[in-house]
Amino acid sequence: MFGGVGFAHLNPSTKFIYESGTTLTGNDALAGDDITSDVVASGLFTAPAATTGLMLRTGGGVQVPLSRHLLGNVGYSVSRISSDTPIHTQDLTFGVGFRF
Repeated sequence: MFGGVGFAHLNPSTKFIYESGTTLTGNDALAGDDITSDVVASGLFTAPAATTGLMLRTGGGVQVPLSRHLLGNVGYSVSRISSDTPIHTQDLTFGVGFRF
């Protein structure tokens, strides 16, 4: 079992890609063009600011000897970052180690 507490730096980014029709500012654009600056300039979207959030992590695992020098390892952990929209992650790890 393990646990951890820390801080995570969150730097969100947004990208708007043009598909078809008239752009918000009336500029010419081709399908696939990045029109993020036009959307932000129109005032319809405000880019999110960078923030720092509290991060909590916990998990556990098992390490099993497979032979005299070989180990098997399996672990699982869960993380949560506190922000306006909380971020949750999970991971499962497994591996083989050589002990000498």
